[in-house]
Amino acid sequence: MHLDWRGRAGALVFRTSSRGKFLLAGVHGAHGDDLLNSLKDVSSLFKRGAQGTSKVIIGDHNVDQLPFLQSDPWCCARTDTTYHQRRHSIIKNWQSTFDLKLHLPRRVLAPRLGKWSEESFFGAPLTRFPLGEQDGFPSILDYAFENGTHIEDSWVDWEGAMSDHALLGFCLRLEIHVCRRFSKRIGHVQAKTVSLSRHRRFSWGLAFTLTSSMRTW
Repeated sequence: MHLDWRGRAGALVFRTSSRGKFLLAGVHGAHGDDLLNSLKDVSSLFKRGAQGTSKVIIGDHNVDQLPFLQSDPWCCARTDTTYHQRRHSIIKNWQSTFDLKLHLPRRVLAPRLGKWSEESFFGAPLTRFPLGEQDGFPSILDYAFENGTHIEDSWVDWEGAMSDHALLGFCLRLEIHVCRRFSKRIGHVQAKTVSLSRHRRFSWGLAFTLTSSMRTW
């Protein structure tokens, strides 16, 4: 296993028991026109690995997926559709380039209450709510992409949220190579993206909870 970092993205690369590689990346997508640079950071991490590497990318992508769901409750109230469409098109093209599937969180824990109490129980996995004097509507900015079937479960957790973004939880299943005689069967890999202090670009983190059992080849 090794850690790789590029700009606004970082990745853990594991060697799997099938002699392949698995890349787990985290990214904080930039605002405005710098979104392309964020995606280039992730792409460069892909290119450093072997071709055919399994990938899961989790983070605050800063591209709202809610306006592109049929159930968007604010579809008639939005006035910034051009902005959303442009950013959605950029990330959609990037997604197609690497044959990635969008994975939105499947469930919500402890919905945010207060000003947005009614929307907190809306069916979509809302991951950000405007706070205080912030403008705009609730949104889905935090989610994952993958090129396989490693994600078994995912959720939005508002109970431990430290800011306007929720915590994300993902359960992944993979088999990691340890040495010639042993491999480690990972029952669940739980990855949470955590909104840390908004200091420059270092605004995301990854924490893992591993449960495993050893077996001999």
